[in-house]
Parts: sequence; C-alpha cells; structure tokens
Amino acid sequence: MHATYLFELNYGERMREKIFIASVLNRYDIKRLSGASLIVNNNPYGLELYLHLTFQSGATEFEEWLRTNYIHYFQGSRKYNYFLDDVLFSMGEKGYSVCTLLDSNDLDMYITPYQNHLFLFPDKETMEGIWKGGLKSYINRQKVFISHSSKDKHLVDKIFNEFQKNEVPTFYDKHEIFPADNIRDIINLNLQESKIGVVCVSSNFNMELSEWLKHEVQYFKDKGILIIPLNINLDKKEVKRIIGDIRYINLDKQGLIELITIAKKSLNKR
Repeated sequence: MHATYLFELNYGERMREKIFIASVLNRYDIKRLSGASLIVNNNPYGLELYLHLTFQSGATEFEEWLRTNYIHYFQGSRKYNYFLDDVLFSMGEKGYSVCTLLDSNDLDMYITPYQNHLFLFPDKETMEGIWKGGLKSYINRQKVFISHSSKDKHLVDKIFNEFQKNEVPTFYDKHEIFPADNIRDIINLNLQESKIGVVCVSSNFNMELSEWLKHEVQYFKDKGILIIPLNINLDKKEVKRIIGDIRYINLDKQGLIELITIAKKSLNKR
C-alpha cells in the first residue's frame, strides 16, 4: 500500500531545505519512493514551498529514519489532511507551480539561491544582499539632548515633535528607553553623542531631588556642551536661580522657532 507525505518547507531558506530533500532522494530509490515533487507558490505576499512524497513501500522505515535524523521535519514540518487531490487542485485553481524530482541531481537545476523558472524570487540571503533594508542614522550623528522633569512630559512631547518636524536629531528618553533597558547606559551613551543640552526649567525642575537632572546638567557643564535653558513656566527670578546668567528662551511659539534655529545652526557647525 502506498503512503504519501506533505512537508511545508521554507521558501526563503530553500538552500538549507535542499540538504534534507537530497538526503531523502539519495536514500530511497524509485522502487520505494515512487514520486517526489516540489510545490511552489510565488505570491510575494505569501511565498510557499512544499515537498510531496509518495512511497510505494518502506513508509514505516522512512518515518523511523525521519524521527531519528530529522526530528524537526517529523514533528513540525509535516502537513496533515492535505493529499494529492489538494495538490492538483492548488495547481489549477491557486496558481501553484509543481516540478517532479527523479533523483538528487535534479535539485541543482530547480533549487538555486537565485530566481529561476520554478522560484521567481531569490532566497532570503540573496535578497538581503540586494535589498538590505532597515533605516539607519548617520554614524556618530550629534544630537540635542532634552533634560526635563518627568512631570513635564506632556510639554516635552510637543518640543520633541517640533524638533522632529524640523529634522533636528534629538534624544528624548520616552522614545529611546524601553522595559529591561539599562537606563544609565542609554542616558550616558546619548549624553556622549549630544552637542546641545536643552534644559527644560519649570516648577517641576529640581536638581536636588532628581539624580538624573543633576547628572545630565553637570555633564553638559563638564564637557562644555552648549546649554540652552527653555523656560516653561517660571518668572525671571526663578529661572536665574536655577541657571544663573545663561540666556534662556521662553516656551512659546516664537521661542520654539528661536530654539530650533539655534539648534540647527549649532549642529551644522563642524
């Protein structure tokens, strides 16, 4: 009695799958393995690769060999309740391509890393070599570092958004630090990459109570980084008490325009 098997393989990793297919074809001759076919779907939004096998005899031994040598294929890749009729239907109705394999020598013609008459798209490694993907910032791009009280984030959101709209590279912890991250390491790394420190002074800004604010502002001073105080809601006397005689900018429409202008000019200096 014949037995059939359908395995779902990886279209993008087909050169790796080729090793498994070759092992099957080399082990079983046509007297036992009477049919072997590759079934391919070249829809780029749902690439698929299947291996269909028909055994005339020796199915039990094949399963034992598979379990011993290729447990992943035995447990994870086999498709159940899909049979030869389903394959034939898929060819006609779903646009699948099918090729039959006589022996492992056929694999070099059909399974290649590049596109061919069976696979219309290169494999994953080849594709990634052509289209690497992944946006990447300039290496060592200097940036603005926003030092602020966590209670002022609703206002810092707007400040950060203005920087982004005007293409000013900016570190804002809200968008850079995530659960399980080492906060100190990320803060220190971005301090090192900063050329401007925007210090958002407000009624919530207290360096005596916040280790981070104290650390950030002290770093700006020690490294000679340009400090731009941004006054959120304090009077002149309070601002001077916090920042001394450094000229500050008020947080209003005109102030944001001035802040962005100064930041872009400073960052563009070499």
